[in-house]
Amino acid sequence: MPVVNRLRLLTAARLDLTVHELACLDLLRRQGPLTTDLLADRTGLTRSGLSRMLRRLEREGHVVRMDDDHHAQRVVVALVPHQERDDAAEQLRFVVRAAMASAASEAGLHRRRELAGAAAIMRILSACLFRAAQDSGVRLTPRRRHRQRQKVPPVID
Repeated sequence: MPVVNRLRLLTAARLDLTVHELACLDLLRRQGPLTTDLLADRTGLTRSGLSRMLRRLEREGHVVRMDDDHHAQRVVVALVPHQERDDAAEQLRFVVRAAMASAASEAGLHRRRELAGAAAIMRILSACLFRAAQDSGVRLTPRRRHRQRQKVPPVID
């Protein structure tokens, strides 16, 4: 996994994007247009952080923001085709798939059923880690607000 993260960093740098921007673009590629609320929830960014990122991505021609037809205050974000970015992302996906296939082979996971089991475990683990990260963020925010209201010096959590 450190190699995958290194590949992501290099791909993002080559495209003049941050890793969060690249992840956001990949999310839009996989799931199609999303509302800003869903995008913020799935990326773990705050509304203001997401707004700054989307402004930059829109300025660079990677995404377009549109009003939602069904809800006046909702904004939908859609991916704009971009040849260089799409080619680099496909190359990254190819390398990651090849590395995963090699790792599965080395681990002796040759049958589809074995691979499906390993993939299920990874999905569950990933979801648990994501929820834990979200939960820890939710717990920290009210504590910090309480300290600010009480004018208590900050404590390292």
